[in-house]
Amino acid sequence: MLRAAHQQRWDLVATLAREGKADARASDERGTLALVLAARAGQEEAVLQLLRRGAPVDARDGQGHTALGVAAQAGHLQLVRMLLREGADPTRWSANGQAPLHLAALAGHVAVMQALLTLGTPLELLNNKRETALDVAAQSGQLEVMDHLLAAGADALRAGRR
Repeated sequence: MLRAAHQQRWDLVATLAREGKADARASDERGTLALVLAARAGQEEAVLQLLRRGAPVDARDGQGHTALGVAAQAGHLQLVRMLLREGADPTRWSANGQAPLHLAALAGHVAVMQALLTLGTPLELLNNKRETALDVAAQSGQLEVMDHLLAAGADALRAGRR
């Protein structure tokens, strides 16, 4: 299954998972997970089949990435919603200490941020540097993201003072 995922043969990944012909939790020597690869590529059906066959929704790959984190960073809105419905933890940091909300803010994915906030991510969630999504958006010059976060109630007076 991992070989098919590395080759981006998503129909095959979904079929193998659906039919139970491969271990959905398997990883290679680098800790690569088919779930994280499929999420990064925005492959909803493959992700869904992997989850149904036992892939842990919050599993980290060998580089510390989760499916929700890579989907948020890549702007895969429907996949982010699906992973949250399947129980993904929106407060879980990636290897670089950023939660999915921070990753979406850095990448300028306003719709993904809105979905994360609507589905339970705290607006003032901190990363490993004690920064909010507003802080990281300001540092990366994401003006539209900043406008959205301020409109949602982010505390501009506390930004950068945590």
